[in-house]
Amino acid sequence: DSTAGWTSERDLSNFLTQERIGGTGVGRLGVHGEGATADHLDMGDLQETYKPKRFTGQLVIDDIAIINDAVDLFNRVPVELGRAAARIRPDRVYYLLLSNGSLAQDSTALFHADHANYGTSSTALAQATLAAGIAAMAKQRDSRSIPLNLMPSHLLVPQDLWFTAENLLQSAQLLGTTGGIYNPLSAKGVLPVSDRSEERRVGKEYRSRWSPYH
Repeated sequence: DSTAGWTSERDLSNFLTQERIGGTGVGRLGVHGEGATADHLDMGDLQETYKPKRFTGQLVIDDIAIINDAVDLFNRVPVELGRAAARIRPDRVYYLLLSNGSLAQDSTALFHADHANYGTSSTALAQATLAAGIAAMAKQRDSRSIPLNLMPSHLLVPQDLWFTAENLLQSAQLLGTTGGIYNPLSAKGVLPVSDRSEERRVGKEYRSRWSPYH
């Protein structure tokens, strides 16, 4: 499961619509003068919703099929069912990312230029573009325009770019570059992640999991 380490789980007691509540923050603190009272601050809330789904399937086997099973095929059924169940989590995680749904708070897609978190699909994965992506993440601001100073922990790439990602993130030196050979990306501790399945089903079409730069 390539989603382990950068996703979290939550136990639910029913299949009703669930809410995820977040805060807007309190803004900035002001200077407190002698004999003055503190400025009033306020904090709002942000909400996103989702609805859990149940995934099932059945395999019907009659007694004739069991009797005729000369290759012991049906004894492997539990293993295959377990594999199918294990694929649900990564399938759903990448489906949500690739479908790029709109957020309730602003009716804008999760990855969008308005959110300053989207690079064009023609941007190749390289030292310069990865550095630009890290800088864009660090400059993200909350709803009150307070800098968040976020740092990445994982880099998700398709299998074809796994080797490139490993070289960019893990190499001690960057050869063929100007301004020094030290690789600052190696000190960030960013882990490259690449799912071994080349495609995931999104809606009724198959799409590559990740554009070269996202």
